[in-house]
Amino acid sequence: LNASALQLGPGVYTARVSLMEGTSSVQVLVKFMVDAPCFHVSTQSLVFSATEGSGNPADQSTWIENCGSSGTWYASTVTDNGGDWLHVDKSNGTLDPKGVQQLIVSVSNDKVKRGVYTGRILVATGPTLSIIPVTFLVQPHDPPKECLNLSNDELDFTIAQGQGESDAQSLTVGNCGDKGRWSANIAD
Repeated sequence: LNASALQLGPGVYTARVSLMEGTSSVQVLVKFMVDAPCFHVSTQSLVFSATEGSGNPADQSTWIENCGSSGTWYASTVTDNGGDWLHVDKSNGTLDPKGVQQLIVSVSNDKVKRGVYTGRILVATGPTLSIIPVTFLVQPHDPPKECLNLSNDELDFTIAQGQGESDAQSLTVGNCGDKGRWSANIAD
């Protein structure tokens, strides 16, 4: 004898099987218990952050926990924008009762520009589907650092009225930041 739970919901099922030979018969009571799948995913959501053009952010983990009978799980990723940037290291497996499976989640900064990207990790276990929302924030590079320094912050000119021009004085302007352009203007 064998039993199949494909068409059955959780519960206990019983049946009697009769075996006969001639006028002799015996009955066997068969009990069949169908457990409900019981899987939990440890993470409600994941957030990754990176700077545009830099390396990938550190991987993060989530765990699939089995609180029921042995079962098979499947994992996949879906992105809403930005192409194929979200990945999990395993796509399926089997968990024994009370078993735990780690999924390593990674994102790729190679093909995305600054912006906010969203996606989901789908974990299916029998009829149960768990969805883990994922957000990937790609920030722009830091703006160029602008910094000027001066040799003096004041120049004093003194000349008697009607005497023409004063002697020239020097002022050195230095760039203490990133490459850039500077300009000057005269204000009263």
